[in-house]
Amino acid sequence: MHLVLCAVAARRAPSPPEPPPPSGVPDGVLAVVLALVLISLTAFFLLRSRRASETSAGVSRAPAEETYPRGPLVILWGSQTGTAEAYGNLLMREAKQRGFKARSVDLEDYDPYDLKDETSPVIMLMSTHGEGEPTDNAVALYEYMNDKDARTPDELRDLKYACFALGNKQYEHFCAMGKWTQQAFDALGAKALYELGLGDDDDDLEGDFEKWREGLWEALGAGADDMPLKAPQPCFEAVLSKAPVAGVAVNVSAGASLPWLRRAFPKFTLAECEVVANKELTADPSQGSVRHIELQVAKEGKSPYLRYCTADDLAVCCDNGIELAEKAARLLGLSPSQSFTLKALPSAAGAPPPLPSPSTVAQALRFYADLRASVSKPLLLLLAAHCTEPSQADRLTFLASPDGKAEFSTYIQRDGRGLVDLLEEFPSRPPLGALLELVPKLTPRYYTIASSPAKDARTVHLTVKVLREPMRAAAGRTKVGVCSTQLEALPPGANAVVFIRESAFRLPRKEDVPVVMVGPGTGVAPFRAFLQEMEAAATGPKKRTGASWLYFGCRRSDVDFIYKDELLNAVERGFLTKLRTAFSREQASKVYVQDKLREDGEEMWRLLGEQKGHLYICGGTLMGRDVVAALHEIVVKYGKLTDEEAAKFVKQMTSGGRLVQELWS
Repeated sequence: MHLVLCAVAARRAPSPPEPPPPSGVPDGVLAVVLALVLISLTAFFLLRSRRASETSAGVSRAPAEETYPRGPLVILWGSQTGTAEAYGNLLMREAKQRGFKARSVDLEDYDPYDLKDETSPVIMLMSTHGEGEPTDNAVALYEYMNDKDARTPDELRDLKYACFALGNKQYEHFCAMGKWTQQAFDALGAKALYELGLGDDDDDLEGDFEKWREGLWEALGAGADDMPLKAPQPCFEAVLSKAPVAGVAVNVSAGASLPWLRRAFPKFTLAECEVVANKELTADPSQGSVRHIELQVAKEGKSPYLRYCTADDLAVCCDNGIELAEKAARLLGLSPSQSFTLKALPSAAGAPPPLPSPSTVAQALRFYADLRASVSKPLLLLLAAHCTEPSQADRLTFLASPDGKAEFSTYIQRDGRGLVDLLEEFPSRPPLGALLELVPKLTPRYYTIASSPAKDARTVHLTVKVLREPMRAAAGRTKVGVCSTQLEALPPGANAVVFIRESAFRLPRKEDVPVVMVGPGTGVAPFRAFLQEMEAAATGPKKRTGASWLYFGCRRSDVDFIYKDELLNAVERGFLTKLRTAFSREQASKVYVQDKLREDGEEMWRLLGEQKGHLYICGGTLMGRDVVAALHEIVVKYGKLTDEEAAKFVKQMTSGGRLVQELWS
């Protein structure tokens, strides 16, 4: 207040010269007063200048309503691996640029009962999990919409929506959850604003999403014709601190990561488990390494701190490693030990920060950012805006433009160029907060557990194929699996941060029900667990009496026949009725597990058709599709059914839990 008064007095029109000071007032006092006035004036103008710059930068001013003239927009996503989540956050930022007061919401945090009261448009981004099932965070919505007794035909009559489905055409139930969402919403009277989008991860998922959302903006009256090609407005600013922030460890060792990861994944029960064994399973790792890894989940004589069931999934929290994280920090001009907090900008509009805050640069670049994953077009635009060379900025902008679509598909997606690759080739130092909002997110990787607690509840076993192979279309580049190479490098005594996810693989409750298992390569993992459970039950009342067949395949019996001795021993001891093997490279024509299944067609019909046995399939999507096709042929030939009847039979096996698949592409 005093500063303002002094400034106002100083800005008045000049007055006549002041008379000399009255006698008795020392000259020194007057000098002090004048000095104070000058200091006050200087401080006032500096403060006013700072406030003006802050206001123009949008730092301290709350967003006015006219900032979002198109009103609210709700974006809901069902995501298992993080892709739909990333698309939801991208859509939110774009929507704000186009005048919508948008928010991106995890379906797990949204009450389905609120749908009937939504007055703003709702955008659904729906991934499909497993065999046409909802993602974990979309189960509540799925159950709500399928509760026919509680729903009414016009319950959603006031809802306007659009839906984009994420899937993979290699899977039988392509985009099933997105298609279900459209049907379920329409059945309750909702009105579609725009056509259902189908994104194919086996081809160009990002391109499919880009094309769909261009049409979406047109349907919402917010077309892209006048939109500049630039990165979305950031929602958070990373405020770097020279001194470590209290409660944030600067140490980035694996042992120090658990507290931070628990904050990053609060919905899961994370545990730090010690590696007690890590060995190679193949005779020649140069042709493809497969590791057998054992993690300790209980100390001797104590209760397990991680409980699991036979053939559950173990989720492993990924780690880029110290070397790659430090390299990324160096390219960004940051110190790994620097701490930062994420400050919400007005554009955040209540959105949660993308990662735990406070954090260190090392934690963000090691455990959060997927530094190897192909970058998105918005991230290219962010890097372009902060490039040191104009020509390089133009190159990145072109790759993100409609004209650069074909080159983006090859140079970025096909060749797998990630953030570190681009920072090396196109030096750029964007703001850390904006970068962390757009960089691909490291998500846990899931492995089917290859052991049973019925045999040993103190350890969890994994069968891990190490991904490290040359890219055929990109000379000199190698595709590296983040998690598989991380696990490969863990010596006994090292730690991994993990959690359990329930699996659909369960042995039939009735001991006399036949079991047929198809698991080539690392797909044998859950069936090794099944055999351990059978072995543990062999001397008790739960001994299995139904037939058990296992189909295993690999390239050569002397190279990659993993767990060979264990499987042969299971046959010898009677836990496994029949072991059928297919070695694809040991004869002139390749032979696969589906071929062996056809050879045994009559017996398979007896076990699966007449005796109502269970069929389990684990492995690649193409293999799974071929095995189901072989099953269809067997049902037609030996069950004497028509094609239509056979298709219905297979479908009923799936819906009844007698055909269970866990596949990956």
